Amino acid sequence: MSKGAITVYHRSLPHGDRDSFPGPEDFGTPEDTFTVICMREPTIAYRSSLKRHNRGNKKLADECTAKAKKKIKEIMGGSYPFTFFDYEAALFLR
Repeated sequence: MSKGAITVYHRSLPHGDRDSFPGPEDFGTPEDTFTVICMREPTIAYRSSLKRHNRGNKKLADECTAKAKKKIKEIMGGSYPFTFFDYEAALFLR
């Protein structure tokens, strides 16, 4: 990535039925990568996962929620700079 360049990658976690998801390290070094985690309120995200994406399969919705939480905690514990963006707050402030 060249200096000053901006590249946006959108990943919904969990993304399909994959067991692994790309992290900041897949896109560059800590010096040239900044991660913005756009996060939904956890209860709303879970209900959406259960109702729309996993068609009432509670076990799968629980697994998806756990995978997403694990990945976000990995990013938070790493050496890459990050911040959070709150989706529901953004809608409220429109």
